[in-house]
Amino acid sequence: MVPVVVSAIVSYRGLPRTVACPNCTRDTALLRPRAGFLGRAVLRFLRLQRRWCLQCSWTGLIRKTVAPAAVAVATGDLKPGSAQLLDVRSLRLDGRTWRVQLQCWEEAHLCHGRLVFIDVSGRPWPDALQAFSARTQLEVLGQALSIPDRALASRLRQLIMAD
Repeated sequence: MVPVVVSAIVSYRGLPRTVACPNCTRDTALLRPRAGFLGRAVLRFLRLQRRWCLQCSWTGLIRKTVAPAAVAVATGDLKPGSAQLLDVRSLRLDGRTWRVQLQCWEEAHLCHGRLVFIDVSGRPWPDALQAFSARTQLEVLGQALSIPDRALASRLRQLIMAD
């Protein structure tokens, strides 16, 4: 009995925590469980979802995580010379989960921002490729959010290789 329980716990903890496909990192679609009322209740209790990747046809279970709190962004909340970090998303790369944040600051009546990747130990990896700039912090955040996951993964790999 003990080996079965330990195996179940290890398997559960090994499930992916993001809605991105573990094979190709594309977004996945939620599938409706076919196990009937009891099966749906068990999946809901264990906080599991059945997902399907449209790109590579992967089908599997993921663990639902609590979504991060939405970041309230006002257009004029930065004081000149100050910097602020905003959560952009999480990224899974080579089996590790990275937080992607946007460091924003205001300079010469423009808002600027650059991406910062945070590893599991909390070490920041600032992106050296390009800084964003726009008239408002909301526009800078929009630029950061528009970068596809594959491009972010490529930037992060370049940072890791350069270290």
